[in-house]
Amino acid sequence: ALDEREEELVHSALEFDETKAKQIMIPRTKMVCIDEGASLSELVDLIKKVGYSRIPVYHKNRDNITGVAYAKDLLSLFGKSAENLKVKQIMHPPIFVPYTIHLGELLQLIQTLTLQG
Repeated sequence: ALDEREEELVHSALEFDETKAKQIMIPRTKMVCIDEGASLSELVDLIKKVGYSRIPVYHKNRDNITGVAYAKDLLSLFGKSAENLKVKQIMHPPIFVPYTIHLGELLQLIQTLTLQG
């Protein structure tokens, strides 16, 4: 027999596998993004303002996401001559997934991609 806590964990796990990405995605119109031509100081200001550790990067308009900027990457540049760098130079490739993917599958995909690189 499962105790109450174990029962909650099992229920949460089942719910997780049934939930689709669409249910947790932020609508494109509400995404906080930055242009790939923005300076790193603009990126720092945006991260401080919104408090997010990852910011989608776009080319020309928000419908053209080209990468993701990570706040942690800015730490490695601290104290170095980085004032001429642009967001495009430090961004990572984005991961595009169908909104119909289940969260369990999405978690596995992210774990696989994280292990690869």
